[in-house]
Amino acid sequence: MDPFVFAAVLFAAACHAGWNAAVKKGLDPLAGTVVISIGAALVSVIATSSGAAAAYVREGYSNVRVGMFLEIATTIGALTGAGIAVYFRASVIAIVFGVVLLVFYVPMSYYTDLWIYRRHQARKARKAADG
Repeated sequence: MDPFVFAAVLFAAACHAGWNAAVKKGLDPLAGTVVISIGAALVSVIATSSGAAAAYVREGYSNVRVGMFLEIATTIGALTGAGIAVYFRASVIAIVFGVVLLVFYVPMSYYTDLWIYRRHQARKARKAADG
């Protein structure tokens, strides 16, 4: 038997054993199913994004330095968010999140409209110059 197939079957058996242990442990069956589903979703997202990332890096589409910086910033943000969530109510966090979104939306919207306007003006100028 191919070692890859053997490892895949062994992994599937371990997942099945973990599923049975979590669901039949005496917990609420719905809660156990939700926990297992969340874990499976995380594993599948990580696996597919890792495969795609490897292909993009190989082709030269991705900047590894920027990726590492964003990875570190994401981890710091997650830890900070978890710490803040302990001390504040969800309603306060939702209000702050909404305000931050609005603060960033307004300039982005303005500059996007400005960029579209300038691009349109440049096309008109090129058309007029061409004849």
